[in-house]
Amino acid sequence: MSSLNTSAAVREDRGRPALHPDPGRSPRLTLRPGSGLAWRIMTLFVVFAAALLIIVGVLLTFLSFRTQRSAVIHTQSEIAKRAALDVSAFLSTVEQSLLVLAQTQSLADLEPAEQREALNQLLETLPTFDELTYVDALGREQAKVSPYHTFTTSELTSQSDNPGFRQAMRGERYLSSVSFSNYSGQPIVSFALPVSDLRQETVGVLMARVNFHRMWNIVTGMEVGETGYAYVVDEQGRLIAYRDISPVLRHEDLSRLPTVAAFLEGRPATAEYRGLAGTQVVGAQTPIAGTPWAVVAELPIDEAYAGLQRMLGLLGLLLLGAIVVAAATGRYLAGYIVRPIETLQAGAAVIGRGDLDHTIEVKTGDEIEALAEAFNTMSRNLRRSREEIERWNRELERQVEERTAALQSANLQLQALARVSSRINAALALPDALEAVAEASRAVLGAGRCAVYLLDPETDELRCELARGVSPAYVSAVRHFYRKIPGGQVIDTRRPLVIRDAANDPRLAAIHESVRQEGYHTVALLPLAHGDESLGVLAFYHEAERNYSADDLELAQTFANQAAIAIKNARLFDATSQRAAELSALYAVASTVSQSLDLDEVLNNALDEVLQLMQTDVGWIYLVDEEMEGLTLSAYRGQDTKLAQEVRWLHFGEGFSGYVAQHGEPLLVKDITNNTEFTPHPAALRGGLRSFAGVPLEAKGRILGVLGVAGYGDRQFTRQETDLLSSIGRQVGIAVENARLYDQSREVAALEERNRLAREIHDTLAQGLTGIVVQLEAAERVAAKRPELATASLERAKRLARRSLEEARRSLWNLRPTPLERLSLSEALQQEVTRLASQDGLEARFSLTGEERRLPPDDELNLYRIAQEALTNVRKHAQAHTVSVELAFNTNGLCLSVTDDGIGGVNAISNSRRNAGLGLVGMRERAHLLGGELHIESPPNGGTKVAVTVPDVRD
Repeated sequence: MSSLNTSAAVREDRGRPALHPDPGRSPRLTLRPGSGLAWRIMTLFVVFAAALLIIVGVLLTFLSFRTQRSAVIHTQSEIAKRAALDVSAFLSTVEQSLLVLAQTQSLADLEPAEQREALNQLLETLPTFDELTYVDALGREQAKVSPYHTFTTSELTSQSDNPGFRQAMRGERYLSSVSFSNYSGQPIVSFALPVSDLRQETVGVLMARVNFHRMWNIVTGMEVGETGYAYVVDEQGRLIAYRDISPVLRHEDLSRLPTVAAFLEGRPATAEYRGLAGTQVVGAQTPIAGTPWAVVAELPIDEAYAGLQRMLGLLGLLLLGAIVVAAATGRYLAGYIVRPIETLQAGAAVIGRGDLDHTIEVKTGDEIEALAEAFNTMSRNLRRSREEIERWNRELERQVEERTAALQSANLQLQALARVSSRINAALALPDALEAVAEASRAVLGAGRCAVYLLDPETDELRCELARGVSPAYVSAVRHFYRKIPGGQVIDTRRPLVIRDAANDPRLAAIHESVRQEGYHTVALLPLAHGDESLGVLAFYHEAERNYSADDLELAQTFANQAAIAIKNARLFDATSQRAAELSALYAVASTVSQSLDLDEVLNNALDEVLQLMQTDVGWIYLVDEEMEGLTLSAYRGQDTKLAQEVRWLHFGEGFSGYVAQHGEPLLVKDITNNTEFTPHPAALRGGLRSFAGVPLEAKGRILGVLGVAGYGDRQFTRQETDLLSSIGRQVGIAVENARLYDQSREVAALEERNRLAREIHDTLAQGLTGIVVQLEAAERVAAKRPELATASLERAKRLARRSLEEARRSLWNLRPTPLERLSLSEALQQEVTRLASQDGLEARFSLTGEERRLPPDDELNLYRIAQEALTNVRKHAQAHTVSVELAFNTNGLCLSVTDDGIGGVNAISNSRRNAGLGLVGMRERAHLLGGELHIESPPNGGTKVAVTVPDVRD
C-alpha cells in the first residue's frame, strides 16, 4: 500500500502547474533562519557582540550580588542586635527594681502588712509586674500582691518546691521560661532574687511574675525591612515571642532552622534558608544578654535582593538592544556577499522540484557563473531521462495495482480466518465462536445477513443457533419446511449450494413468501459437518445478486468448517461440564451419607442434599417393608403433614413410587396432569405437583426403597437429571444397607453381652449361691446334734456369700460405662491395671510403646474388653504374682498383650475356655471384628501371654 501511495503522489506532483513556472519570472527568495551563508555571517556577528555583553553583565552581576549580600547580612545582624539590646534593657530594668527592693527595704525585718505595702509601692512604680511575692527562708509566702487580685492570709502557700525559690536560696538569680498569666492570659516570665540581711546571708526570696507584653511589643514592632520580622527563642529553640501568637502557644520547635541551631550550639550565624513564615529568607541571630534567649531577624530574599533584581532587568534590556543593533548590521553586510549565491540556490531549488526547463541566469564572471551553467546542462540531460522513466513507470504501476488488489483480497480472507480460529480457540462458548464466523462473513463475503441452523439428531428438528439480519418469522418458516427446501438436501448430501435468485427459484417454493418479505436475492447454503456427523447448515444471505466463484465458495465452506469445529468443541465442553457436575454431585451425596450410620440421619441428610442438587423443594424416600409387602415413608420434604400421613404407606405398584419399587427402574413423568401411561396417587394431584422423577434404592441386587423428587409449575426434570438421580439412588441404597448392618451388629453385640453376663452369673453367682444353700441345709441338719459342725457349715456359707458378693460387684463394675468415654485407650488400660493391683494384691504394670493414635470408638472398646477379660482370667485362674499389659503402636498397626507368671500350661487354657466370662471365643470374635488375630502362648513350665494384633491402624 505504501508503494501505491508513493506512486500516486509522484503522479500528482508531476501534474501540478507549480512545477512548470513561467520562465520569464525570476524566483524571489527571502533570508530564512539557517538557510544560507548570509544567515551564518549575521549570526556570528550577533553572537560575538552578545557574548561580550554577557561576560561584562555576568561580572557586574557577581560583584553587585556580593556587595548586596554583605549589606543585607550586616543589616540583619544589626537589627537582631538592636532587638536583643532592647529586650535585655527591659529585663535589666525589671531586675534592678527587684534588687533595689530586696536590698534596701530589709523585707525580712518588716511585718507582713509592711511587706505588702512595700510590694504594692513597687507594683505602682513599675506596672509591668503581674504578681509580686515575698517568701521566707522556709519557703512560706509572707506577702503576695497582684494588680488583678487581693490575696488573703489563707491564700498564701508554700514555695519550697519551686525551682526558682531553691535557686535563689543558693544566692543565684532565677529566670523562667515564658508562660501565660492566669489573670490576663498574656505572656509572662518569673524572676526570683535572694533577699539578704546585713550579714549577707540569704533570709528570703523575692519572686516576681513579669508581664512579657512589653518585650513582645519590642520584638513585633521591630522594623525588618518592609516585609521582614523578628522573633525570640528560648534555650531549647522553642518560639516564645512572635507577631503571630498561634505558634507561640504551640511552643513550636525551631531548632531545625540554621540560625536557631547555631544559637543552641553557641556560635554566631547568618544564613539563607526557609524561614518561620515558610518563605526563603536571610536570617541572623543575636543572644539576649543575661538570658538564655536569642533574637532572630528574618528578611525575605525577594526584598533583600530587590535592588539586584532591578539591575539585572536593566542589563537584560541593554543586552537585547545590543543584539538587535548587531543583527541589523550583520544583515546589511551579508547582503553584498551572498546575493549571487542565493540566485544560484533558488534556480537549483526550482530544478530540484522538477522544472527541468528552467534556466539559471547568473552574470558574475567567476566560479559561481560556471556552476550555474553546469546546472543548466544537467537539467537538459535529466529532462530526456525523465520521459523514458515515465513510460516505464506507467507500466509498472498497472502491474503493481493488479497484484496489490489480489494480495489485499487474500490478506483480508486470511485475517478473517485467523480471527475466527482465534475466537474459537479462546472461547468454549458456542455463541462467541459463531458470532466470529458471522462477522468474518460480512467482512469478506459481503454477506450482510447470515444464520446457523443445527439439527437435533434425536428429534430430527432444526433449530436456529445464530441469526443476524433475518427475522424470527423467516427462521420459523425455514425450521418448519427445511425438509422441503434445499436446506435439508445440503444437510443430507453435505455439499454446498448457491441459489442466485431465491425469490423465483422453484426449490424454495415452500418459503417464497418469507423470502420476498426478507428481501434478499442470493443465498449460499454450506453444510456443517464434522467427520461422519452432519451438524446442520450455515446460510449467507445477499440483498443483491451475488455470483460465487470457486474461490468464494471454498472460502465460505472454510467458514462453515470453522463453525462446525466450534459446535463440536462446545458440545464436548458441555458434556464434560455436565459429567463434572454429576461427579461433584455424587461426591457430595456420598460424603453426606457416609458421615453417619444412623438410618434416619442418613435418609434426611441424603434427601436434603438431593433437593439442593436438583433445585426443587419436594422430595421423599420410601423404604421397603418386607413384612407388610409395601413401602413406608421414611423421610420427606415440601409436603404438609396431612398429605404425608395419607401416603405414609404404599403397596407395590401404587402410585409413581410404587411403580418404581415394583419394576426396579427409574421413572420420569414430565407432566403429571397430562400423563396417560402411569397412574399417579390421588394425593399427588391434590398437592398440585407437575413433574416427577423417581429411582430405586439398590444395594447388593435388592430394592431397598425409592428416592423421588417432584416439582411445581414449569419445573420439569430431564433424562440427564434422572440418570444422575439413579447414581445418587445407588449411593443412598448402599448407605441404607450399611446403616441397617450397623444396627444389626449393635443388636448382635448386645445379645453377646447378655449371653456373656448370663454365663458369668452361671459360673460365679449361681455356683456361689448353690454352695451357700448346700452349707445352710447341712447346718440345719446337724444343728441339734452337732452344733460344732453346724457352726463350720455356717462359716463356709459366710465365706461363699462374701465371695459371691465380690463377684457381683465385679460384674456390676464391668457393666458400667467404659472409661473410654472420658479417657484414651492407654489411660483406660492404665486405670484397669491400677485397680487390679489395688484390689487383688498383684504386682501389675502397664507400658505404652510408640506414638499413640486415636482409633474409632468401637475399635477402642473391643481392645479394652479383650484386655479386661484377659486380666479377669489372670485373677481367677492363673494363680499369678505379677502381670504386665503392653500397648505397642507401630507403622504396620498395633499389638495389645497381657503376660502373667501363673501356672500356664494346658490346664490354664482349658479352664479359660470353660469358665472365663467372655472366654477365648469372645476375645477371638472381638479380634475378628477389629480385623486382627488373637494369639495365646501358655507353655507347661508356667506363664501365659495373650496378644491381639491389629494391622493397618489409621486415625
